[in-house]
Amino acid sequence: MQREARFFWALIIVLLGASAFFSFGAEQRRREAQRGNTVALEAGELVTLVHVIDGDEVKLEKADKSQVVVRLLGIKAFEPRRDPFGDQGVRALEARLKDHPIRALPQRGPDGQAKFDSKERVIAELLVGDQNIGLSLVHDGLALVYTPYTFDTISTYLEQQGRARDAGRGVWGDAEGIKRADALIAQWARSREEGG
Repeated sequence: MQREARFFWALIIVLLGASAFFSFGAEQRRREAQRGNTVALEAGELVTLVHVIDGDEVKLEKADKSQVVVRLLGIKAFEPRRDPFGDQGVRALEARLKDHPIRALPQRGPDGQAKFDSKERVIAELLVGDQNIGLSLVHDGLALVYTPYTFDTISTYLEQQGRARDAGRGVWGDAEGIKRADALIAQWARSREEGG
């Protein structure tokens, strides 16, 4: 009996160790994928999708095979694996970018250089053909207009968000989703009023 108990606990320890090892490895891969770099994008540069990190962040490959992490300008998606709209946003983003040439339009600072966020991700609009991918996610109710920071086309984004809300698309067709979206929008408005 004592031998079986030792075997049982040894097995539990091995399983817990394996679980911790694989969880740590998965988290390391996610952090690596999210870590941007200082690889810049030129306006209109063609890139291809490496993979979608979440509903508003992607890793792209340039013609020279260098890779860059991009945060889509003007949107905030829901968290995948925590929210069904987050998972839908990831799938929609992947479907719209996968196997298509993507034209990157990085946001520019006053010095004319591409803007990076605090995580060293390039902030950019992504276009497939004439379709603005971030704006299309807002149109479908799978992302919100991220208003803490202004950008040149914010009025177009807000107009599409209003239309999505009126039509009940995506998050705007779900009572709990509307509560979460409205809470975020109110939080961002307070943040702007407080100056950051």
